[in-house]
Amino acid sequence: MYRRKTKNILTLKFEKKKIIIFCLLLVLIFILAGTFIYFSKQDSKLKQSVTNLEVKKDENFYRRSGDVLFKKMRQMISENKNLSDAQAIEFQKTSAIALVDYRKAKELNPKNYLNYLAVAKICDFLIPYMEGIEKEAAENYLEVLKNTPNDYETTRSALRVFIILADNSFILGDEKTTESSLAIAKTMAQKFLQDDPTNLPGIYYSALIARREGDIDFATSTLEHLKLILDKEPDLHFELAIAYFSANNFSKAKSEFESASRLSSIYKKNSVMYLKMIEERTKKPAVKTGGR
Repeated sequence: MYRRKTKNILTLKFEKKKIIIFCLLLVLIFILAGTFIYFSKQDSKLKQSVTNLEVKKDENFYRRSGDVLFKKMRQMISENKNLSDAQAIEFQKTSAIALVDYRKAKELNPKNYLNYLAVAKICDFLIPYMEGIEKEAAENYLEVLKNTPNDYETTRSALRVFIILADNSFILGDEKTTESSLAIAKTMAQKFLQDDPTNLPGIYYSALIARREGDIDFATSTLEHLKLILDKEPDLHFELAIAYFSANNFSKAKSEFESASRLSSIYKKNSVMYLKMIEERTKKPAVKTGGR
């Protein structure tokens, strides 16, 4: 009887162990199942996030991306105007990607004038560094002004760019683009003066356009008056120098070229070129001596 009792006790203990093991297995299964479900959900969320990122690559995405790169470009130039070879390559790469991003934003939504403004501004910035880019800047500024015709700053920027486009087109012998660009610039300058006859940019750009149209007297007299107010502006001195050079007034042209070169290194190279031309033209021929 004692043995049977002992046997029953052992059997009961064994059964309890089986139940405990079974319960532990169930707990383990629940833990594993819960873990699997959790990570499945996380994986699903991750995939959804990636999908959302792809979906969000809209005009705003590309415009913001371009803004970041454009800021980097401006910073590179502000920190060092004379870029090293490595820096120049980095600047070119950054510029190319930024342009692609802005153009992509415009392509995705050609009805949003902000996309045209973004392209116009970066092209305008790149005029000294990228040949022919002024045409794209001018075209995009015009698109912006169709939506915001009274935007003062955009009009002022567009006016300046159209004068640059006219100059470069003239050098290339493209008379049609030269004339049309000057006509657009003239209309913009006149609008400035209609709104405010004392508007300095309107007066200044009217003088620049006049010189390009051959009215040298108006150009020189207007720029001379402006010089009383804007004597520290190298652009004004350089434009006045060109006007005097065109009028064969070489003494005044020389003085203005020297002022422009002194005030800004940007004009140094071109000023030196014109000063050499002035020296050649004003050089007195050698006087021959001796008998017949």
